Amino acid sequence: MMRGRTTRGRMYAGALLLGIFLSVSASAQPRVTECVSVGTGGGQLDGHSAGPVASANGRYIAFLSEATSLDGCIGTPGIGQLWGSGLAHVYLRDRQAGTTECISRASDETPGNGRSEAGGVSSDGRFVVFTSRSSNFVTPATTTSRVHVYVRDRTNGTTQLVSVAPDGVTEADLDSESPKISDNGRFVVFEGPVELLPHHPYVGSSNYVRDLVAGTTRDIDILPAPPRRSASFLTYGISDDGRFVLGSALEYSTNRADPFVYVADMARREMTLISVAKDGTVPRRLSTPVGMSGDGKVVLFDSNSDTLLVPDANGTRSDTYRSTRVPLPPPG
Repeated sequence: MMRGRTTRGRMYAGALLLGIFLSVSASAQPRVTECVSVGTGGGQLDGHSAGPVASANGRYIAFLSEATSLDGCIGTPGIGQLWGSGLAHVYLRDRQAGTTECISRASDETPGNGRSEAGGVSSDGRFVVFTSRSSNFVTPATTTSRVHVYVRDRTNGTTQLVSVAPDGVTEADLDSESPKISDNGRFVVFEGPVELLPHHPYVGSSNYVRDLVAGTTRDIDILPAPPRRSASFLTYGISDDGRFVLGSALEYSTNRADPFVYVADMARREMTLISVAKDGTVPRRLSTPVGMSGDGKVVLFDSNSDTLLVPDANGTRSDTYRSTRVPLPPPG
């Protein structure tokens, strides 16, 4: 699957949405557009819906909604048309089964008491990662009013706090956001405060990988010359084995102002610059990650640089590129 990043958890493109639509086109077939922010019966919701993320095959769509009554979760609309001011829950739409399920709830099925936003869905739809200000998802309750990262296991009906220190207990005392989940549902990458790790070399916020099976939290920042704001590495996805993390960062070797595309190798503790031309030429302008295959071998990205393709017929207009990393370097 090519998994991409849709938001940093603050604002969505096209912020005011009354519905979320999926457009599908196949060869020799007409384009079909369907509204996926609907109830199990297919009825349109009565609150704003936005922020969709999809599973690998497009069957499962997670989204947030301020709908006032859906699958036992009660949202509250924002003030007037002020998007983001109401209580929103995260829902999962199963396009094949035609069902819509509330995700932002505790293991005892109690709906969250704070605003929640979708982050990602595993390929089989079992695991959904999301952020929330709710304080009632876990026991004991979270002690801060900050945004935390959670994973809902739909098979076992449990909700787990993800934005925690390596001890699995200490919660983040500042906001954690921008979670992505591997296709197999084992690894979650997210941005959180540096305080999650003792003696962290950076300042501000950092990026972490939580292994839900091993119960470990690891720092993924592999940037030189601390102290610095390591959140300048923005994460977009993680491979199925947790080794490779797709992200963007300033090209620190040249101190350029535009971010470029990197893959962080957790095994080798090194970063590889992806957005380069065939001859190794570094782009002169912005490059943005789009997604990465589950094995970490293929990366898609956008760039408006005119040095990646020679000659570049459209100049500095943005183009989409595919980078293949074969063979992958050995783990160490």
